[in-house]
Amino acid sequence: RLTRRSDNRAAGTCAVLEKSATTADEFGSLMQRCRASFLAGKTIRLEGELRSENVAGWAGLWLRADSEAVPNLFFDNMSRRPVIGTTDWQRYSIDAPLPRETEWLNYRIVLEGPGALYADNLRLRCWNEGRWEDV
Repeated sequence: RLTRRSDNRAAGTCAVLEKSATTADEFGSLMQRCRASFLAGKTIRLEGELRSENVAGWAGLWLRADSEAVPNLFFDNMSRRPVIGTTDWQRYSIDAPLPRETEWLNYRIVLEGPGALYADNLRLRCWNEGRWEDV
C-alpha cells in the first residue's frame, strides 16, 4: 500500500510504502520511467532520504537503464547494501555510469517483506563538469 502523509518533515509530506506479513517473494514499489537518451554515456545519481520501520526483508532505492532492445544495461537495487529493521532518516544514493545505448531510465523505491519504508527528497542528478546537477 502506498500512502502520502505528513511525517513531521520540514518539506511536509513523504512517500510511504507499508506492507503487512507477506510471502518471501513479494515486494512493493513506487516506480517512474522516463526517456533517457539525452543522458546516455553520462554518470547519473539517484539519491534520496529513507527511513524504515520493522523492515523484515529489505528495502532501498532501485535504478535500471534499458535500451529498446536490451533491458538491464545497468541495474542496482541496493540488495547488497539494504535498509533493514528500523532506521532513522539517512541519505542513500546509487551512481550509474550509463551505457551509450541507454534509452530509458526506471527508478523506484522498493520494499520486500513486511514493514514500512518512508522516502523523501528523491533526486535524479547528472555529473557535469566536476559537479552534480539536477536532471
